Amino acid sequence: LCDDDIKLDASKKFLFGVHPHGIFPYGGIVLYASESPLLKRFPGLSIHPCGATVIFKVPILREYLLWTGHLDATRKSVERALSKDKNIGIVIGGEAEVLQTENGKERCVILGREGFVRMALKHKATLVP
Repeated sequence: LCDDDIKLDASKKFLFGVHPHGIFPYGGIVLYASESPLLKRFPGLSIHPCGATVIFKVPILREYLLWTGHLDATRKSVERALSKDKNIGIVIGGEAEVLQTENGKERCVILGREGFVRMALKHKATLVP
């Protein structure tokens, strides 16, 4: 996305695939942080990162996540957001990728994770790796 040849039309709908997950998915912060190079390069783009249901049960963390536009990563929640033309960011590997975290190595869990592709097609959202 940092290549000058890449253009994202803020009037369209996107589903961003984020990697790696790790113990904490720091890479996802680029989707919503005010000083994010991604948001500076594409003004007007608003992205809602998704997180595991369990993190929305932690007091204070839940409020922070909701305040920063995060959504529960359930199929129902993501489908609802896409149907309302919201841009979504999902860490594709999810919890399975967390369990494979190893210092100094990055692993991408993608096999068996095609549901996000079906959702993007269904809601006519462009997939962005």
